[in-house]
Order: sequence, then C-alpha cells, then structure tokens
Amino acid sequence: PLNAKRFVIGYESHLPRFFGNHSSSYETFLYGQLLSRRCKKIVGISRYAQNNFIEALDNADLKDEERSLLRGKLDIRYPNMDIPEWNNHGPVWEGEINLTFVGNHFSRKGGCTVLRMAELAFEQKLPYVFNIVSALQCGGSIWTDPSREEFYTPYLRLLSLPNVRHHKTLPNPEVMKLLERSHFSLLTTFADTFGYSAIESMAKGTPVICTNQGALPEFISDGVN
Repeated sequence: PLNAKRFVIGYESHLPRFFGNHSSSYETFLYGQLLSRRCKKIVGISRYAQNNFIEALDNADLKDEERSLLRGKLDIRYPNMDIPEWNNHGPVWEGEINLTFVGNHFSRKGGCTVLRMAELAFEQKLPYVFNIVSALQCGGSIWTDPSREEFYTPYLRLLSLPNVRHHKTLPNPEVMKLLERSHFSLLTTFADTFGYSAIESMAKGTPVICTNQGALPEFISDGVN
C-alpha cells in the first residue's frame, strides 16, 4: 500500500514479501510501510506465518523498539470455510476406496508420491482409486522441483494406470463434490504455507493424509481428522 490511506495487511507466508536483498534500501522501505501509522494491523493466516514474520524481524536491520511495534501489530486469523449442513452423502465403505489429490503444482504438492502410491496399490490388487485434479505443472520456476524434465517421465506414465482418474481441471464446486465422495484427501506436499485443499476436504467431512509441512500440523491431528 503506497498511498495515504490506512490499511490492514494479511499474508500467507512472508511479510514483507521479497526474497534476497536483505539489509537493502528496499527492505528498509517495505518495513517503513509496516511501521507507519497507516498500517493498523498485520494479520498472518497461521502460526507458521506468524513465526516466519518474527524470524524475519529478528534478522532485519531494525531497532528494538521497531521490532516491538511490529510485533504489537501482528495477529493471526485462520482462513475459514462454509460448513454445509450434514447430508450423509459421504462415501460408502464398501468396494472402492477413493483417495483424492488436488494441486496444480503437481510435483511440489506431492503428486509423484501419489502416483507411486497408485502403482503400489495396483500391483498389490488393493481396491484403491486415486483421483488427481491437477494441471501437472512441474519443474520450471517452481522452487522445490527438479529442473530436468526427464525426472518426471516415469511418474507421469503412471497416469495411465487403471486405478488413476486424472482431471486436468475442474470447477471448484465439482472439486468439492469429489472431495465429499472421497474416503481420504491426499496432500503429500514437499512445501506449503497452508494447503487450502485440506480445509476444503475437512469442510466436507473428509479426513486428510498429509506431510508435516507449513501450517498443516496446526489444524490436522493424527487419528482425529
């Protein structure tokens, strides 16, 4: 926010949002916006986000009173989902077990892991069906991914397995219906700040199998949800 208006600023991962150039005039400028009287509140969406902000403060070229002022503005407000009335339209625990993965950053979100799970399930003749909703974005500028395209070839071949159902894209209401019909949601991510598909799943009563990343451990409890 660069005008004269007062503001509340929310963030998911890091604030100020820049990488590199620490102790630069740019960093000083951005912190100056947050220190100004115009900035009334800084709202992280998780304790993970809060801790990232505090860690950055500790490493920034700031005075102790400035750090104290910024900590005083800091608050947490978790994202929320509309919880539908319970309609008992969840999955039937007979026959196929449906597991659903949602994530356009396919490799970062753990899609290769999901396809390997599908391969093992098929080899062992387990009645698991893996629904994958993803544009299959891999490599390139995605910071967690191997840059070699050939790395993904043996995994992407597994999309043709008979127990894999791939949707390149689906409207969000259709994704929500798919999650509601699923027995489990999968988010085997290698790097995430929050993971919205997890709360979308839980809003539909679908438990989540995930990795211990970002804010996920804050609202996913082993053996509970």
